Amino acid sequence: MQITVDLHSHSGASGGVGDINFDDIYKAMRLKGIDVYGTGDCLFPKWLEYLKNRFTLNNGLLSAPEYSQKYFLLQTELIFTIPYQQPEDSSLFGTIDTGKRKSWHNVVLFPSFAACEETAKLLKKYQVKNTIGRPFVKAESLEQLEKFLFELQSIDPDIEVIPAHIFTPDGAFGSNNPINNLKDLYGSFLPCINAVETGLSANPQALMMIPQLDNLSFVSFSDAHSGALNRLGREYTKLEMEEGAEKEISCKKIIQAIRNHKVKKTCEFNMAEGRYFLTGHRQKPNHTQPFYCAPDKTPSGYKCPICGKRLTIGVLDRVYHVSQAQNEKERVWGQSYGITRSWQTLVPLIEVIAASTGLASLPGKKINQIYRQAVSNFDGETALWETESEEIANRLENSQVNKKIINDIIAVREGLFKFDPPGFDGCYGKLVIGCR
Repeated sequence: MQITVDLHSHSGASGGVGDINFDDIYKAMRLKGIDVYGTGDCLFPKWLEYLKNRFTLNNGLLSAPEYSQKYFLLQTELIFTIPYQQPEDSSLFGTIDTGKRKSWHNVVLFPSFAACEETAKLLKKYQVKNTIGRPFVKAESLEQLEKFLFELQSIDPDIEVIPAHIFTPDGAFGSNNPINNLKDLYGSFLPCINAVETGLSANPQALMMIPQLDNLSFVSFSDAHSGALNRLGREYTKLEMEEGAEKEISCKKIIQAIRNHKVKKTCEFNMAEGRYFLTGHRQKPNHTQPFYCAPDKTPSGYKCPICGKRLTIGVLDRVYHVSQAQNEKERVWGQSYGITRSWQTLVPLIEVIAASTGLASLPGKKINQIYRQAVSNFDGETALWETESEEIANRLENSQVNKKIINDIIAVREGLFKFDPPGFDGCYGKLVIGCR
């Protein structure tokens, strides 16, 4: 049995997030084909209380009668921060103002309300302010963070810690105070890390360049800050469930699938669409134009050639930096290393429709109408992208979707698109259909 999961989201308690309505989330899950969705911010007291009152917990998953066959898993993001030690091979990074601390994001999954409540007590013990959706666990040493993590694990063995969007600036390997070895961040807890999240600006192909990740599962989640169709389910993971005597899905089975490399497939944002794909600097008042570049064209010292300020180092740059630092022998891009990976690169359907129609409002009423018309012929958007092009065309023609939109969907399915400009410095790449 396979299930489709998207286990990284945020509630209204996180910055930059509006009110979250589970009716909207449920509708989007059905349209997308997502079976289990992360609750976001499950340690935040008000949100946790809301979840307890709103849902029934069975087998470690939240459900409600009106949300038939869709489930929610208790999840939050924790930001760990420790004193920063610059790597010995700092020459790889140029002259970077490193600051004093390294902070990085982590997805944490919980099997029960009791585990969330005990973790909230643990935060209090370590004087962590639990007043925002994603708390900052500020340790004064790596040893102190190790102690926190082992105490977290002792609350329930099914609590899972996953380094989030591992190569974006706020990820473990990100450019904000960069490190080249996960041991520097997790210490003796590192053997308890079973998976890493690829993030919107990277994919398994990029992560396979890093030897330290060879035997870890790769998962892909949306990190959605709303239930909008261009956010929820924009990345997701298909897991193979061990059925055993019980046929129903459970939190424990999901955790086991992640730990035991039962990731059937990840479905990934195109790297070039991700907001931090390339190194660059957004257009500012003293810029004549934005600046971005491939790794082999990066200016010395990572200084913007237009304004002289520090560039935001992109994921692709960091992938090559970390790969060089960990390898005696250089790895080849596109070659498989470690455990077997399977993934599919896709563009959110609603973005394809927006680009095809030229409608600026995303997701607007007209685009939503076309989207619903298109996916009504499939078992959700996930199924549409897994269908062969000819069959997609046949089904969409029968649903009376505009011919140009059908052609553009097929073009994207066949890889006839690019992002120009690509993503950099917090800006998403711009989709251009009809070219490679």
